Amino acid sequence: MHRILGGYVMLLKKAALTLALLIFIAFLSAIIVFPLWFIAGKSRSLYNILFSAFLGLIFIIYLISGFRTSGINIVLIWLARLKKITAVLFFILILYGIIWVFSMHLIAAGVVLLIFYLFIIGYFGFGRLKKNK
Repeated sequence: MHRILGGYVMLLKKAALTLALLIFIAFLSAIIVFPLWFIAGKSRSLYNILFSAFLGLIFIIYLISGFRTSGINIVLIWLARLKKITAVLFFILILYGIIWVFSMHLIAAGVVLLIFYLFIIGYFGFGRLKKNK
């Protein structure tokens, strides 16, 4: 009986943690999206400039983190994590651009970009793995 109750307690803890994580993500998303929505509604050109600057900043961080530095191991670990985060953000931003192409009713271009995007994701996800013989 104790093991059964312990299992339910563990299940409830995981459900509560999942709910807390969902609330946190919703709150963080609202903090990020509301200013973007407000700026996009008030000044379209300012929104485009900010979005382009953000995309450029992510790309620059991705390029800088690709360089090897001889230094403290903590810096290398931080750069490796930063490179992974910027790569994920870069792929998300590219997907945002593909969705924008579809929203502009450029279906043929969107399909070509989506196929190319899926190929690149597959290459970075599976194609670069070392084969064990």
